[in-house]
Amino acid sequence: MEATVAQVLEALSVMLSVQQQPVQARRQANKWLEQFQKQQVAWGICDQIIQDQSSPQEVRLFAAQTFRQKVEFDLDQLDIKSIQSLRNSLLELLFRFRSGPKALLTQLSISLADLAVQMTDWHDPVGYMIDQFQTSEMQLVLLEFLSVLPEELLYNRKIGVDRSLVKLKEDQMLKPNAQKVMNLLGSLLNGNPDTTEKILRCLESWLRANSLTLDLVLPMAPFIFEQMNDPSLFEVCVDIVCELIVQSSEPRNDQAIQTLYHLMMPLCLQVKDTDDPEIVRGICRILVEAGEHYSDIVFTNYDAFSALIEGVLVCCAYEDLDIARITFNVWYKYADLVVSSQDQQLKQPFYPVFSRLVESMIKHLHYPTDMDNWKAQDRDEFREFRHVMGDVLKDCVRVLGVDALSIPFNMLSQCFNGQHQWQDIEAPLFSLRAMCREIPETESKYVPQIMQMLPQLPSHPKIRYAAILVIGRYAEWTNKHPDMLEYQLQFVSQGFEGSLESQTAAAQAFRDLCKYCSQHLISFLPQLHPFYLNTLKIIHKEDRYQLTEAISHILSCVPKDQLENALEVYCLPVAQQLHQKIQVTEDPQSTQLVEIRDLLDQLATFFKYVNPQVSVQEQHPCVQVMEKIWPVFMQLFKAFGREIAIAEATSRLFRNSMESYQLHFDPVLQSLLPLFVETFMDSGLPCYLWVFGHAARIYGPKSATQPLVRRCIEQLADRVFAVIQQSGDALVDQDEMIEEFYFILTQSLTKSPELLTEGLLDAATRCGIYALSSPSQMALAGVMDYFVQFITLASHADLQKKLLIAHGADLVKALFTGLVTNFPRDRQVVEDMADCLMGMSKVLGQMPLVECVRSVLSTWTHQMTAEQTSAFCTKLSGYMA
Repeated sequence: MEATVAQVLEALSVMLSVQQQPVQARRQANKWLEQFQKQQVAWGICDQIIQDQSSPQEVRLFAAQTFRQKVEFDLDQLDIKSIQSLRNSLLELLFRFRSGPKALLTQLSISLADLAVQMTDWHDPVGYMIDQFQTSEMQLVLLEFLSVLPEELLYNRKIGVDRSLVKLKEDQMLKPNAQKVMNLLGSLLNGNPDTTEKILRCLESWLRANSLTLDLVLPMAPFIFEQMNDPSLFEVCVDIVCELIVQSSEPRNDQAIQTLYHLMMPLCLQVKDTDDPEIVRGICRILVEAGEHYSDIVFTNYDAFSALIEGVLVCCAYEDLDIARITFNVWYKYADLVVSSQDQQLKQPFYPVFSRLVESMIKHLHYPTDMDNWKAQDRDEFREFRHVMGDVLKDCVRVLGVDALSIPFNMLSQCFNGQHQWQDIEAPLFSLRAMCREIPETESKYVPQIMQMLPQLPSHPKIRYAAILVIGRYAEWTNKHPDMLEYQLQFVSQGFEGSLESQTAAAQAFRDLCKYCSQHLISFLPQLHPFYLNTLKIIHKEDRYQLTEAISHILSCVPKDQLENALEVYCLPVAQQLHQKIQVTEDPQSTQLVEIRDLLDQLATFFKYVNPQVSVQEQHPCVQVMEKIWPVFMQLFKAFGREIAIAEATSRLFRNSMESYQLHFDPVLQSLLPLFVETFMDSGLPCYLWVFGHAARIYGPKSATQPLVRRCIEQLADRVFAVIQQSGDALVDQDEMIEEFYFILTQSLTKSPELLTEGLLDAATRCGIYALSSPSQMALAGVMDYFVQFITLASHADLQKKLLIAHGADLVKALFTGLVTNFPRDRQVVEDMADCLMGMSKVLGQMPLVECVRSVLSTWTHQMTAEQTSAFCTKLSGYMA
């Protein structure tokens, strides 16, 4: 049933009501309005609403936004005569609302611009608008349209126009009118700030579209720099100058560069003296743009451009970190130039520049003294930004080499003289961590002194935390200097006795030391065992995993003939604890389930990282350990297989084991996979399916376990397909199950198609078609991925064609129905759908597919006319050709 004006106004009243409406009512109203915007009747209703003088501003704005959306997406709903009528209507509305409201004027201008992009018989909209709207009362409307037109033509990808047509339109509409537009903008300058801003915005839009040549715009450059003194015009002038800089460098125009740099020189001085952060930000943008795009010239002519580099350094040192961040990419560019150059004379001036840059970064790394008053989000953002600054420090090391370490080293050395705040020590410590990746493992000038200095630093928690992390970060260096290892282990181990933050740092550093110095630590395993057991009792769960990973790295280096016994020492006590915990099966407490899950994750960590190379002919010692504790897992499945936390932890453990031990794991799989099937049948938990997706990938191709994997997948399919078919309106509740099972199918199709029988693929296709109606994006993504893989698969051509002949029409109907109902407006979904249709056309032939689409669309009499269906199928046929 078509919508009416009254229904639209009623739905909008719910959405715009001053009094808060119930959430469900607002959701229903929003959904109804979204569906209304797709209907053909929306054209006329929105026109009525905007024309009605009694319509509130918010209602008119919704109608204008709907106009814009329909011009973008649904213009093919109108015939040529109606499109011309729409253009005339939009022109009339622009005249009527020439004085505003601004938001409404903008939406109508964008609608007209989008229409101009798509109309094939409106060849010169720019010239037409300039001729018709040049009167004083229409100047603002004209400037608004001219401002949005280049942006909509070149950057609005929602408009369904082929990119080759966009290039043709650009050549027709924009470039031939460049001189006319510049003449217009010059003639409209009248000293009024509002008009001047509109003119400058229009200029910036055409510049960014690359539709104005430098010779046309450059004469205005002095005027643009002069207008920067007006605070209301400062931002738009900055945008224009940045665009001029880009265009003067691509291709390189030395005269334009000289002109612009001369005009920039006062800004290089002004940035040192101004206190206004917005002025600094704008100048910073200009200087950075010049620094980046003129980098080759600056690098080879440093003396001439030293003021520019000095200005960027001043901006980088500015206290506002958002402004400092703007400069970061410049330093990466110049670091590349310095490193790649063989000319020492060109490189020399940049060494002091990058030394000052290190000092600025360390200054910015300081935590503020009022950090206790920060919100959690502020803390997280600052921590994230520190890592971004760390990348700049890496660039500094690339230029300065190991001498970059001298700056934080000297800062730390000074901390032993007099009183210092903890921030003065922590910041250079953080910089040392950031620089590490660029420091060679053979460095012997600064790192040894720094390592000896760390235990002597003040015992503040923040300093201890940072110092421990420095040791962890330099673990690869320590591997080449093992004489430092024992003292570092002792220092790091003490961190487990401190605060939670200190424990986290200690766990990370201990993991890194064990990972990179594992060969040196094999002899430490006996004494590490009691340390490991005792430390597990006092640290947080995530830190326990880090500590377990650390021990695993050492175990991986144990000789193969000793590994089974060494691994048992660490794993059997965990299995024993697990066995004790699972004895209580009646009404288990949440704490018991958490403890079981944590023990499983501990074992999963061992079986993930203890992974030495063992030939296929040999028994794997880790698998032998797994077989010894297998009875515990059997009991665990029976007692707690329905508990989701336990099921997920168990799935992670065996997925890790399969990834680590591959074909060696076959003996365990013979019992494991049927047990997983049985437990899934009993519980319905999707995580068990997730494991089979990995089993299909690893054991499907050329494995002795392949027949078992195939039987298990078929058993799982019977249950999954029955659940999908019986779910009815509750299909969304099965989204994880659908996603994980179709993950199994996709993995099988790509890695081992022989796992899938004709009956299984037939049922999967039928159920997949039904599952496309699910409102869950999770389920939709899994099913769409399956169809893309199945339709484009080459190895099952006969079966593929047979199934598509049988179910192709239903699949096409489901795809198009989903596109207008439950599918999200997401580029990936559209691309997947296009892949499906293209693949089907190759299998079935172009014409049968197009006729299938025509048959589906011909039933949508409320959504599409016969002419629109025919036009769409013609376009589709051309796309498939």
